[in-house]
Amino acid sequence: MVKNGYMKIKDHTLTKHTILEKYLKACERFQNKYSNFCYIDTHGGSGLVNYKDEIRSGSPIIAAKIHPYPCHVIEIDPMRYSCLEESTKKYSHITVYHGDCNQKIDDILHQIPSWKFIFCFIDPDKLIYHGKSSSCLQLTYETVEKVAQHPKTEILLNFPLEALIRCGHLVKKHPEDARTPKIIEGMDSFFGTPDWIKEKADKKKYLNFYIKNRLESFYSHIGAICIRGKTRAPLYYLVYASNHPVGGKIMRHIMKQEWGHEPIGNIDDEFPIERFIFEPYSTVKS
Repeated sequence: MVKNGYMKIKDHTLTKHTILEKYLKACERFQNKYSNFCYIDTHGGSGLVNYKDEIRSGSPIIAAKIHPYPCHVIEIDPMRYSCLEESTKKYSHITVYHGDCNQKIDDILHQIPSWKFIFCFIDPDKLIYHGKSSSCLQLTYETVEKVAQHPKTEILLNFPLEALIRCGHLVKKHPEDARTPKIIEGMDSFFGTPDWIKEKADKKKYLNFYIKNRLESFYSHIGAICIRGKTRAPLYYLVYASNHPVGGKIMRHIMKQEWGHEPIGNIDDEFPIERFIFEPYSTVKS
């Protein structure tokens, strides 16, 4: 997991961090004008990360370097948290929290005035965190809902596609498996409803279900990009949600840049800012 104390990352994480950094740099213009920006990182990791033996900035450091707005960063794993504490010491505007983001989020949100604008990076790498003495869900829908209920929020969410499909297939194909009840409980909590089980265990089906039945309740502008691994297999969607058309245009442009291996005709027709999904199997006009 770690080398020199820091999390080891792969190419797909660099893509994720690039999207995050580009968007936060765009947000800096609004922070400079309104001085109302606040950053939350629910799965902050080790702060610094290891990419091919090169120590680089992870998401909390990326955010902190852009502007000294308040940054609230949570990490549950003790080893990662120790590294996070150490790597963020020189940034006085970062506050770190050790524990389960599903439990810590209330305390953080209560500290932030309603006039503040919150950008929340929600980055679970799987469904369940397994610690030495206990395990817990990395993310519940209730946590996403609490963030969304704040008057002014945007989210960038790692939708853990690979884990969801694997669990969905197991539940449907092996209902007698001893692991099935626990998996169903976890999936119910992630989706915030048991109705996910009616859907086919498919990448687009699960994403559409989450957007239509969960995020659309709070956000008018929703987009996503499919992030793939070394074998080009889909690993997760990076999902953006906002109520601001300007933010939607900015994020759509950023995701298009990262996805741009296929031609796009009229981007407003193919990928309207209210709903833009960049994935390798999209049908687009040349």
